[in-house]
Amino acid sequence: MRPSKFVIPDLFVLKIEDLQIALEFKRALEKASLDNGDLDAKELDHLRNPVTKPVDIDDRDVLLSIKLFLSTSNASDQIYKNIHKNLVEDSPDRNILSHAQVKKALAELTGVHAIVHDMCPNSCIAYTGPFLVLEQCPKCQVSRYDPNKPGKHARQHFYTIPLGPQLQALWRTPQGAHSMRHCS
Repeated sequence: MRPSKFVIPDLFVLKIEDLQIALEFKRALEKASLDNGDLDAKELDHLRNPVTKPVDIDDRDVLLSIKLFLSTSNASDQIYKNIHKNLVEDSPDRNILSHAQVKKALAELTGVHAIVHDMCPNSCIAYTGPFLVLEQCPKCQVSRYDPNKPGKHARQHFYTIPLGPQLQALWRTPQGAHSMRHCS
């Protein structure tokens, strides 16, 4: 072996294991399709048969819940929950949706559903592809699941919002369609 002029730090030396993992991800991407992905049957149907009419919300409580949710979208979930609690106490006759209910209602109305994967609490990896079956992070060795909760509850989640349903939702209204054409 001839001597090298350059010293390569250990950080930059690829390991066979890293190459194997990269190859597993590559193979998974090559085999990816809507039929073997992370969408359930209802979400897949929404994607293949999108709603083409503009959304019409005639329930004032649902509309208020959505406006509240959108108004607090940059705040913590707890802010919505606190406001919800106060509104329900003040007006018990109103049916203001809970945080989980309004998220579900928005997904149903728009057809935009999040794909949720567990991830390392230190953001090292997402438990997908070759990491899907692991119970602890291969990088930092932190447990995937919260030891203080019964059962298998991930410590952290990673959300993916597929592009297709977002584009379909934009095309529903004349304003959205016009904006899409304007940007192209």
